[in-house]
Amino acid sequence: MTGTSTFSAAIKVQEPIDLNMEVGGVKLSSVFFDPDKMQAFVILQNRTPIAVTPKVGIALFDAKGKMLATGLDVTAFSFSGEKVSPGDQKNIELSFAKFINEFTNAASFQVVLSLGKVKEPAGGSKPSPVPGF
Repeated sequence: MTGTSTFSAAIKVQEPIDLNMEVGGVKLSSVFFDPDKMQAFVILQNRTPIAVTPKVGIALFDAKGKMLATGLDVTAFSFSGEKVSPGDQKNIELSFAKFINEFTNAASFQVVLSLGKVKEPAGGSKPSPVPGF
């Protein structure tokens, strides 16, 4: 299973925004922007019978469409190669604090959900989170 889906909308803080994104049986239902923590919270649900390694990214844009920030995964899930088991869910926190101090200038956001094949290394060792290292 592979694929990518994107979703764009006006940003709202302190309330869930319905996304209803799905790629290959992996669902991303909503995003919640917390202005106090300068983070976005998403929950991935694996509705497939196999373990998957999905990736999530979020970018913020101003009213003119200029990108202001990208969310950095404070859970390190997107870089760990960690899988989501069949039927399980994973909470992901994306921080914007390295780029902006408040959501005031953010008018919209775009989410990307990607699901790709992960090659398992020979001998059962865990893959490196950064290719070549």
